[in-house]
Amino acid sequence: MIQILSNDTIQKIAAGEVIEKPSSIVKELVENSIDAEATNIVVEIKNGGLDFIEVLDNGKGIVKDEIEIAFKRHATSKLNSFNDLYNLQSLGFRGEALASIVSVSKVTVSTKTSEDKLGNKVYFEDGKKIEEKPIAKNVGTSIIVEDLFYNVPVRKRFLKSKTTEANNITNLMYKLAIGNYGIGITYIKDDKLIFETKEKEDLNSVLTELFGMSIVNNLLEFNLKGRDYSINGYISNNKYYRANRALQYIYKWKIYRK
Repeated sequence: MIQILSNDTIQKIAAGEVIEKPSSIVKELVENSIDAEATNIVVEIKNGGLDFIEVLDNGKGIVKDEIEIAFKRHATSKLNSFNDLYNLQSLGFRGEALASIVSVSKVTVSTKTSEDKLGNKVYFEDGKKIEEKPIAKNVGTSIIVEDLFYNVPVRKRFLKSKTTEANNITNLMYKLAIGNYGIGITYIKDDKLIFETKEKEDLNSVLTELFGMSIVNNLLEFNLKGRDYSINGYISNNKYYRANRALQYIYKWKIYRK
């Protein structure tokens, strides 16, 4: 028998397309923090992110009346009309990530804007707001995601081991730290500090923090320019070799058009 799925079922299926694994959540939340003009971001995970993920930032925060709206599908502050897509400067814009996260996990949001005297804490479960209360908080936002896919067990079966999922997040965090040097990024895994970059640090300092002097001392800086492109970065000299591409990071900064 053919039947129309319920909105709840549709939302959970759609969420699986956006949030495939714990690293997807970390990526979306960190990018939201960057779009919120955060200068310091703390990411903490436990058990590969399956049980606990927190992304804490000192960004602009979310206005109290807009917290629940922010977790609705296609709700976004990044654009107002289709034409805005032609001049988009933000990392995200579709308004699907937060709605997807909240539909397949238990989410606690704590946030405060510079105009608010108190912050607000909202708890969501199964896509619905369960509790809201005022709290004392610094300006910025904390989003805690717990029990990923607890209500969609079929999606949970597609996840890898907690060790593999943790490694995926760790690799992502290194990419985010390098690609967003100048923003202080702290990464904590299972109560252990993995790395901490500082606000306003240059790329060389960030690379030293992440990989150590032994690698950085064997890097050669290069700058290549053509009519339609510009490529710059670091490459190792002939004293440092690896058997795989684990330390290769490539970023697209600009697209030059005539």
